Amino acid sequence: MNWFNFLNTKTIELHHPFGRGINANLSPIEEELFNKSYLAFEERNILDAYEYFFQSLENFTDEESNQNIILNREKDKLNFTIFQGTAEIIGTITQESLYAEAIVCTLESTNVALKRHILDRNYQLTYAYYFIDAGYIKIKIYHDNTTMTPQKIFFPLREIALNTDFDKEYIQSEFDNVVLQDVSHLQTLQEDELRIKYDFLNSSIEEALTKIENLPSNDNEAMQAFILLNTFYMLDYLLVPHFTMYQKISKKVQEYFTEAGISIEAKKQ
Repeated sequence: MNWFNFLNTKTIELHHPFGRGINANLSPIEEELFNKSYLAFEERNILDAYEYFFQSLENFTDEESNQNIILNREKDKLNFTIFQGTAEIIGTITQESLYAEAIVCTLESTNVALKRHILDRNYQLTYAYYFIDAGYIKIKIYHDNTTMTPQKIFFPLREIALNTDFDKEYIQSEFDNVVLQDVSHLQTLQEDELRIKYDFLNSSIEEALTKIENLPSNDNEAMQAFILLNTFYMLDYLLVPHFTMYQKISKKVQEYFTEAGISIEAKKQ
């Protein structure tokens, strides 16, 4: 997909899955792979079932795998790695069980506030939970494969992937001294792409503020709020910001919709 084609007549080829958590570039035989996985689970061919299932979740760009899921099949087990944003989840599957974990940060770089946050997060999760192991704070899931199906395993894997990514970004934004782990797969944006995004960010903010300034002088608090929220959603969808900017946008949107009894004017501040 060509996002913008300018800057000194140089064509920039960019491939962007717009939106956060978008899963639109699946294998063209995704449904076939999913059905094979379901049948393999029914026949108790557990390793085959998981292999088909993971292949159905693999992302592609121009028919080339994005390597968001890496599989390594051995005789009696299937090893896998899942990349989701800042998260790298590593797991092993046998005929009997599935185990997966992700390292979040080093234990020595944490403080009391972060440890309390991690404990609170354990109460919010359904399938996964945090623990301390070998000097690291990790998150893991464990499942027995006795009655496993693609539907049963999708949500635990989704929970550990999305929440590990979200929590690592939150921790990096809120706790300055924390050392995140397993982030070597992250790639630095090219300078041309970064400039496009930076200019678009500023122009979008300026456009929103200009619209607000030119609204009718009568009561327009709701319209101002709509313009601001629309800008937040647009920037999040098109730019997919991370760390501090993403946390601030998420917090503002959440506060707007959850703080009952507060006027719209107060929520805009």
